[in-house]
Amino acid sequence: LAIGWEWQRRAPDWVTFTLPLGNTQQITLPDQSQITLAGGSTLRFDRKRFGQKRREVQLQGKALFEVHRDTLHPFSVEAGTTEVTVLGTSFQVAQSTTGETSVQVVSGHVRFEAEQQEVILTAGQRGDYHPTRHELTTQAVPETDNALAWKTGILVFHNTPLSQVIADLEDCYQTQIQQLHSKATDVTKRLTVTFQQQSLEEVLIIINQTLDVQLVTHTE
Repeated sequence: LAIGWEWQRRAPDWVTFTLPLGNTQQITLPDQSQITLAGGSTLRFDRKRFGQKRREVQLQGKALFEVHRDTLHPFSVEAGTTEVTVLGTSFQVAQSTTGETSVQVVSGHVRFEAEQQEVILTAGQRGDYHPTRHELTTQAVPETDNALAWKTGILVFHNTPLSQVIADLEDCYQTQIQQLHSKATDVTKRLTVTFQQQSLEEVLIIINQTLDVQLVTHTE
């Protein structure tokens, strides 16, 4: 009986959030940290252990974290074989289906670890872990980076190639986009425009008229 009770006491009590594509969810953790979970993502934490010594969560997919500062209880995100540790800051963690993980810092600083490699990232920086190369790299986030557009609703393009425009739209609106009747000259087309919390339908109309292309959602 004693062994069974001890096992039950130590067994994890997982709290899990799973979202289908096309949705986002605002999550408030027990420490009042705020998480915005992107569609197609899963977040979980052990209710019994969260906040005892550390504040640990596990992520598959993408989420924006706004961490309540607590120097006595570090906050960490486990994403695949990588780990991000912070005290109090705002940052995004995104994990691709191929195992690549990127961390983008909005404010404060974080420690990003993978395969005994470690980097410290500050606001305006991004770290990328490449599992096939076993490499952890860093770079400054350009002004036209749209990695947070799914959360902010703001898309900025400055002389951006059409292929990157499509990729950013798919990530922001969590849908697939097709290009109908593609021409050889379309690969050279570039876009300069800013969209602020506009519907995908409005965005596609403007892009199609501006570049003389035919972009549609996959379901159309």
